[in-house]
Amino acid sequence: MTVVYVSDDNYAHLLGISLTSLYENNKDENILNVFIIDDGISEENKKKIDVTARRFGREVDYFKADMVISNSKMGKWPKNIFYRLYFVSIFGDKLSDKRVLYLDCDTIVADNLQELWKTNLEGNACAAVYECMGERHKKNCMVKKTLPYFNSGVLLMDVQKWKELDVENKVHKILELNADTKMEYPDEGIINYLLMGNIKPLDPRYNLTTIKCVFNYKELRMYRKSRFMYSEKEYIEANNNPGIIHYTNNFLVRRPWQSGVKHSHPLEEYFVKYKNDSEWKDIKTSEEHVGLPKKIVRMVFDVNGMLCTVLTGFIYSYIKPLKYDKLIVTKD
Repeated sequence: MTVVYVSDDNYAHLLGISLTSLYENNKDENILNVFIIDDGISEENKKKIDVTARRFGREVDYFKADMVISNSKMGKWPKNIFYRLYFVSIFGDKLSDKRVLYLDCDTIVADNLQELWKTNLEGNACAAVYECMGERHKKNCMVKKTLPYFNSGVLLMDVQKWKELDVENKVHKILELNADTKMEYPDEGIINYLLMGNIKPLDPRYNLTTIKCVFNYKELRMYRKSRFMYSEKEYIEANNNPGIIHYTNNFLVRRPWQSGVKHSHPLEEYFVKYKNDSEWKDIKTSEEHVGLPKKIVRMVFDVNGMLCTVLTGFIYSYIKPLKYDKLIVTKD
């Protein structure tokens, strides 16, 4: 099994905690290669990562990415979010597996991944979990209404198919065309466009994002207005038996590495467990910044969850997409 992370020094502690959970729940895996695409991880954090690996009888490999990402409107997103898409070039001859599993740093592996690793990709370039996404957001990414949209935080990628589809060169062309495009979800949107019809859906337990933890099924449908969703039973089972928890940002809760009195993540205990078992157990948490709009929304949700969901859902689904440009693409 080959698992891939991408990190700079700001996310290195989250990578290390995620890595601890990966090793802990996959002790029986004979071969567990961890490849880290290093975008400026400090020597101190590298030493901690190496100590983590050795504690489980493993080792990690670090790789530098030398591609130039040209987009002047990345906003809050670091340019290294695209590095995972160049994994074939970055890893080169070090790739021995026919597939790689990419994990975002803000994930916790809560179960053994062998079943996920053995997923039949059925000829697709990768496998991922549905992201509940409305039509206007998909339109900005040039994704067809009739096809689902996927979250890119967990990707099981087929090496040969990636080469056959010439994904890296296509990504490069798209990035050049969109050097001045303001994209809402830059890497994720491009993945969904380029691999449209070439992504196999995974069980939601393998990328349990925050939105699927804080909203019930009815609220989730109302908030995101997505045509493609799992069943209510599947979401409940994913919350009860998560495989990979993805602590994405959400206005209703703080993330587990943020301090605060209320509004903790429903699955915060998983993160705390592996943090306390990691080399970063003593790292200080940063206080969550809660502006006035977020305070008001949380107060309204506490009083009437559905009313809050209707209002915020309208803003997210119809107003927010207007802030962003459509992805510029070519016919080929």
